Amino acid sequence: MSFDVIKKARVGDLEIAYREVGSGEPILFVHGWPLSSLTWRKVVPELARERRCIALDLLGAGESTHDPDRDHSIPAQAKVVAGFMDALDLRQATLVGHDSGGSIVRTYTVAHPERVSRLVLADTEVPERQSLLVNSLKTISRLPGAKSIMGMTFSSRALAKSPLGFGLCFSHLNTFDFDEFFRILVAPNAASDVKIRSSLRFMRDFAWKDVDEPAAKYAELKMPKYVLWGEDDKFFSLEQGWRLRELLPAPTRFDIIPGCGLFIHEEKPSAYTSAVGSFLKYSSLS
Repeated sequence: MSFDVIKKARVGDLEIAYREVGSGEPILFVHGWPLSSLTWRKVVPELARERRCIALDLLGAGESTHDPDRDHSIPAQAKVVAGFMDALDLRQATLVGHDSGGSIVRTYTVAHPERVSRLVLADTEVPERQSLLVNSLKTISRLPGAKSIMGMTFSSRALAKSPLGFGLCFSHLNTFDFDEFFRILVAPNAASDVKIRSSLRFMRDFAWKDVDEPAAKYAELKMPKYVLWGEDDKFFSLEQGWRLRELLPAPTRFDIIPGCGLFIHEEKPSAYTSAVGSFLKYSSLS
């Protein structure tokens, strides 16, 4: 089945969209804000050669239910992941999370460690290490004209490419195909008023306490873990990546990917698939 095909799962009264390719050991990919399952389009085809790769759209993202009146916080999204795994009868899976998706899968994992065979994290929030850029986005999200600002950022290629948009997310904008990224992952967020409001709700509901609190149970995470970090990440510095590595118990592998920023799987998809593929192949599940 093609990664372009959208399937739907019922999670309570929510309709959660997802894409699924391959067969074998299941891997669940969880995107960050304000993207969708399509952010994995460059890496899933390769990883799906030997595995069942599933990428969902979180509440308020992609083709899933958009309801700005609902809670979009990290714990709420972790419950969506839990319900989604139940709906697909995924008794155990490798969880892959990026950016806020990394915090969501960590929240899920500390609550259900027996359901997670491996944990793969990249460029994500780190407990007790607040990001100034994330805090700036939170501040903007609470301004009176926040919805208009967000709508303009999502609909204007020039604004989206600037430092006020996604310009700081990449290491080499001059060699990265930003037009493709904008068309597939950014512009769809401005397709309707409810989509803009859902993205805004996600950011407004983000709270650092939801990143910090699960860390108290990190010591209980015995499954193989892999942390990748973009060397030039401006949102979550390399020092923060090392800090997350220190917080997670063994076995945990940590790798730095040069020449990329926040979005390793977008800027360096071959490096990402090679690194993650190697980890999946050689990490023990015993």
